[in-house]
Order: sequence, then structure tokens, then C-alpha cells
Amino acid sequence: HFLQLRVVGTTANRSGIGATVAVTAGGKTQIRHVQGGTGKGGQDSLYLHYGLGMATTVDTIVVTFPGGASVTYAGPFDADQRLWLFQDQTTPVASWGRPN
Repeated sequence: HFLQLRVVGTTANRSGIGATVAVTAGGKTQIRHVQGGTGKGGQDSLYLHYGLGMATTVDTIVVTFPGGASVTYAGPFDADQRLWLFQDQTTPVASWGRPN
């Protein structure tokens, strides 16, 4: 199982670059960072991918935005989907495309 996340800043940069995202599922926490580019002339994906193993739900997601503001999204969230997480704490949007 997996979860893909896209961080969207509202007071921080819209791409969420510099954010740290912690996902807790099945009693384990995984941390990823949104990066703009780690090589010359390259752009990293703005989607963060989490392998969840046998876990079918995610308990919590905590996003720490540049500047230190943190937002906690309380689950449960189903595995095997892509979520857009907005800094203004609106409900995460499940999507495989861009939100409206």
C-alpha cells in the first residue's frame, strides 16, 4: 500500500518547497521533505511518496511549513491514494489530478 502527498502553501510558497511531512501509519512514522531540485538543471517531483507496507489506513499527517508553522491532519485516511494538503488547514483533497 502507498500514499502520495502534494503540499500546497497558502502563506508559505505555493509549491510547499521546504516543508517537512510526517506520516504515521501502522505504528510507524515516515518523514519526507519537499525539495525543489537536488541536482543541476533538475526539478524534483512535488509529490511525496510513502510506502505503507500492510497498513491500509494512515493515522495522522503532520506538515511543518517553511517558517515553522505546523498543520496536523487527523485521519484515518485510506491508503492507495493521492492527497493535496493545504496550509490553510482545509480538508485534504483526494485527487489524481489538479484540484479545482
